[in-house]
Amino acid sequence: MQGYIKDFRKELNSDIWQMPPLYYKVWQWLKYMASHKDTHVPMRDGSKMPLKKGQLLTSLTNISNGVGHKYNNAFIKPDTRTIKRILEWIESNEMIVIEKGRKGRQYHLITIKNWEAYQIEEKPPPVEDTKSVSQPKNKKDPKPQYDKENTYYKMASYFKSRIDEMAKSEGLGEITKRSNMQTCR
Repeated sequence: MQGYIKDFRKELNSDIWQMPPLYYKVWQWLKYMASHKDTHVPMRDGSKMPLKKGQLLTSLTNISNGVGHKYNNAFIKPDTRTIKRILEWIESNEMIVIEKGRKGRQYHLITIKNWEAYQIEEKPPPVEDTKSVSQPKNKKDPKPQYDKENTYYKMASYFKSRIDEMAKSEGLGEITKRSNMQTCR
């Protein structure tokens, strides 16, 4: 399985965070297993069921197995009645919509509401501004020189000052004497 979903700190203040841990584990599992793109799932009768982004086709047993855990070399999984009760609670809090199988099909088609908030496509991070780093002019000096206003230079200077303080307090003041804040190597 590949990819990622977004997780938000505001969930710490949500109702599901106040519930027993298994509720949150089921919620996370549903988000992880939901389809990240429109697709089709083959059914036992040979037909294909379309799945949209943010949907998953599963069963209570599959969810139970998915959120189970090992304890003392035994696999512990919640019973399907517990999973059903948790799904009903999550649905009553308008986090998901559940459609159950018809005509003897035993499945749950779960749609995560506001899926876009959890799986938004982002642009790649912007490339760092290279104007603050001057490129070497000759082969003698292949190392770039950083401007004193460059964020990385400031961070390195800060950490070096902290290390110098610690080394001095431990009687090792000479340990960082030869360090050069302009070199990358």
